[in-house]
Amino acid sequence: LVGWMNLMQVESSILKGRYWPFEIANNIFDGVFEVAKVVGNIILRKTWITDISSEYSRGLYEICNDGGILLLLSHCKKMERCICLRWERQKMLCIFSSSNPSVALEMYHKLMNISSLIRAIHRHAVLGELMTLVKEQPHWEDVHYAVFLGLDSYFEQELTNIDSARFWRNYMYIAELSALFDAFFIDFREEQLLEVSMCNMKVINLKSRPEGWTPLHLAVKAGNFKLLEKLIYLGADIKAVDALDRNAFHLSRKSNIIKVEGTLLANYLNSADLKVLVNQSDVNFMTPLHYAVREGTDAATQTLIQIGAKHSSSTPPFHLAIKMKNLSQIKCFLENDPSVLEEKDTLTGNTALHTTYDLKILRLLLNYVKNEATVNTLNNKAETPLLVQMQQSDALSNIVALIAYGVDVNASRDADHFTALHLAVTKQQLSYVKALFVFGADSSKVTKSGKTALQIALELEKRNQSDISREIVSCIETYEKRYQLQNFEIFQSSSELMQFDDWCKFTRMLNVKNVIQRFTDDSVMIENLISFDGGGIRGLITIQILMLIEQAVGSDWFKNFQWVAGSSTGCIIAVGLCLGYSLGRMQKLYFQLKDTVFCGTKPYSEEGLESVLKQEFGTREMTSVMPRKLIVTATNALTRPAKLKLFRSYPFPHSLQTAEEDMQNDNPPLPIWKVIRSSCAAPYYFPPLDGIYIDGGLMSNNPSLELMTEMNRMNTVMNFQKRKISNIGCFLSLGTGRTRTTEAYAPDFKSSWSIFDKFFHFKEFVTMLYTQCCQTDGCVVDRCRAWCESLGAAYFRLTPEINDLRLDETDDSRLIDACWETIRYFKENQEEIVTVCSFLKEVNALEKELIRVVQECFLKESRVMSGDVDLYN
Repeated sequence: LVGWMNLMQVESSILKGRYWPFEIANNIFDGVFEVAKVVGNIILRKTWITDISSEYSRGLYEICNDGGILLLLSHCKKMERCICLRWERQKMLCIFSSSNPSVALEMYHKLMNISSLIRAIHRHAVLGELMTLVKEQPHWEDVHYAVFLGLDSYFEQELTNIDSARFWRNYMYIAELSALFDAFFIDFREEQLLEVSMCNMKVINLKSRPEGWTPLHLAVKAGNFKLLEKLIYLGADIKAVDALDRNAFHLSRKSNIIKVEGTLLANYLNSADLKVLVNQSDVNFMTPLHYAVREGTDAATQTLIQIGAKHSSSTPPFHLAIKMKNLSQIKCFLENDPSVLEEKDTLTGNTALHTTYDLKILRLLLNYVKNEATVNTLNNKAETPLLVQMQQSDALSNIVALIAYGVDVNASRDADHFTALHLAVTKQQLSYVKALFVFGADSSKVTKSGKTALQIALELEKRNQSDISREIVSCIETYEKRYQLQNFEIFQSSSELMQFDDWCKFTRMLNVKNVIQRFTDDSVMIENLISFDGGGIRGLITIQILMLIEQAVGSDWFKNFQWVAGSSTGCIIAVGLCLGYSLGRMQKLYFQLKDTVFCGTKPYSEEGLESVLKQEFGTREMTSVMPRKLIVTATNALTRPAKLKLFRSYPFPHSLQTAEEDMQNDNPPLPIWKVIRSSCAAPYYFPPLDGIYIDGGLMSNNPSLELMTEMNRMNTVMNFQKRKISNIGCFLSLGTGRTRTTEAYAPDFKSSWSIFDKFFHFKEFVTMLYTQCCQTDGCVVDRCRAWCESLGAAYFRLTPEINDLRLDETDDSRLIDACWETIRYFKENQEEIVTVCSFLKEVNALEKELIRVVQECFLKESRVMSGDVDLYN
């Protein structure tokens, strides 16, 4: 195999254009040499059976003759001693030859002991295999040779006639031979005499030397079902072990023999004994399950587990499967018992998650994690899997995967109180530091010596004077910047607002002040709106913005919004928030989703996306998010032009005349997963849902105007029914990152002369259409802002500048960089997000005060009703 690989390497080098004569010649020589060596070993190992002609036999004379096996002496110098066999029709075969008399004599007596087996062989090939086996395993008995060669007929004819006489013949032979070669055979004689003393043992349970294999063991190794069953029937010791304490299950190398063996033994053993057998350890503390894993036999592993093999030992078999990188066996363990993820190595206390560095295997393991306690298991050093991975040099994807499934980013080890952030700074891993900040690491944690991550970074910068050290310090300082929220009461007049030179900022601050004042007016119903743009995996940017808002305002910031809209990836965020999901959970969901959904080539299979959505949202319907009003955009592709489809969580009046009927008999509610699937069916990425709905981003990638239109139409109906209408307090529009405006060429097919020019202009035209379909800023933002200003509502648009991030990006380093750039952008450009946070903080305070006043009034009224308080006093 090595030789052929070398030859293939030569061919590959030639095909790749590498014409280095010396290397090619060297590889050819190595390849030919390896092939020749293997073939030579096969030729030398094989025993060649030759016919002896009658003329040649005249030059031989007998030394010994017993039952057709002859030891002959030749006058030829090349073959002084030969062992011949009288074959069929008086034919004579030479089965062994040697120039050493003692070797020839020893072989002759060995063959005499197995003469009954030799007579049962009728084929040259089998006879040659037997002679080769005799030379390699001279201490075996005929039952071992018969089992190894698969001679079932030998057991039928000869086994019952075999008795202990063979041992006495061995004894007499050894005694005679040792008189001539006493010094050489003394050890061998002692072994034979010991074996003679045990001649009362059944032949069927004879053990080979030096391995200690019984015929049952050899039948298992050979995978001979028929012979295995026959041996068990004849009384073979099922519990026998070899010299290394290995039983029959240890020695199984084939998956089908394990299955047959387990079935057979189950008929002869009770379940308790069978479990003991499959869990027995050898001298190396390895169970049969260890051997099945090491040999890579998947079905054998499955069968052993089914018949009672346990996973636990000093080194669990599951850990061995991970070390062998056998994905199918790893799946076998996990599907049978996911709790193997919690098994620990007795020496280190490591679980499988601690010792798995292969990303593909790690993601497979994490798919079977049922709770966060599994990924936060500590080893003997009080380290979580994350802390172990942090010590590797190139493990960003592993770190992201672990955090995405719930590992605690702020956990510290007992020895020095180092968190993952401290380790990342110490190892000077900038990408690790960014990733930890993206997932909310606490930079204020201190080590056992009282140092923060920033202090460690400053010390390393002073010592190393490297760019990486400076970037890490800058990264930590940027992350630790805090937002200074504004107090809107300082703006007492419009003249004070004129300090804002930008017209949009001026009107927004004026509207913010007016909205806050209207919140205290009971006669006006104020409702806030929030919308989420589409953008595929870029939804992580939106989540990162929301996490910054949550850090400044608090976790209850979303309760201030009554109207919610989402398109494509934005609808996942919108639905999650309406269902009460935390931002951390949704962020982790995105990092899990990307590896399941965006796998393979485009267009991607919808099965991955649908399975994730079903698992996450179950059978819940859109109405489950009420009383909030949620709309999700999709595109009905069955008409030209295509129609915008809005999935609502509430009944919507389609006309004034039928308003009541429409609000009671709206479209039947759909499962949430199906609504999201409709909105995320981007062409060329996923097929349409039911052949009808495709990505809502084609019609409305920024659903701000659709949300305001929806609220306006609802107010019209409310006004017609003489019911209280809602006024917009603020509108918060969140994007997935805007791209920098670049220069391009206007498509001009008329001036294109060559096919290359036409192709160039066609490419520009397609690019323009694509960017326009995905456009979320520009005109739509200007229109929405103008509409809000006309209503006296505050409009906020938050989106950072992020370039070159694909909708289906799966590279963890690029995603982490995009999320970090979002943090950096809003830490360095605080004005917009500070205004939003200040407004939400003020609204929260007003609502809490209003709730307090209402509660006091209700309490006082209750006390009056009960007579505890005199109303006139």
